[in-house]
Amino acid sequence: MLLTLKCMPLTHPYAENPSYKDDIWSHIVIEVREENKVVDTVLDIQWDAVVLIEWILNNQEYLISEEMPEDVLRRKSLAESIAEFYEVMNPDKEEDDVAEQKLYSYRERHGLRFALRGVNINDIYIGVFNGVGSVSFYDQDKVFNYFVRLDRFIRDAQIVYDNLIGAKRSRGSV
Repeated sequence: MLLTLKCMPLTHPYAENPSYKDDIWSHIVIEVREENKVVDTVLDIQWDAVVLIEWILNNQEYLISEEMPEDVLRRKSLAESIAEFYEVMNPDKEEDDVAEQKLYSYRERHGLRFALRGVNINDIYIGVFNGVGSVSFYDQDKVFNYFVRLDRFIRDAQIVYDNLIGAKRSRGSV
């Protein structure tokens, strides 16, 4: 399956504010696709596309090769493993505290909430799970785990980034 990224530029709702002059406000959609059909929409928001794409590109090596810390028991997905770790951890145990610090660092590199700070989105994780590219989410109401081609996702992110920045430069905005 493929994990796809689409960013359609929009008019920035705060364009008159100079602190947002470098933003590329966009409709951002991340989908899981198989044979040109959408299997699931993982993310569908309006936000600054540069923030997300730079996070993907800055973390690309981690996204395609880093497994979860060894201290975290593997469950059915990245997201379920992380959620269960926090449910059973004992903050009074030093080993759990050390493991939590490792897991927090891992989440910074793999969690979309860290990529899109300030946006109210689900706790979605992208990374390698048992040697295979994965995107997953886990809570009481919804669960998903898809095995996907992360190399293509990152390549596509680079193309989208180049196109967005190129278009902005041609307008003289960067």
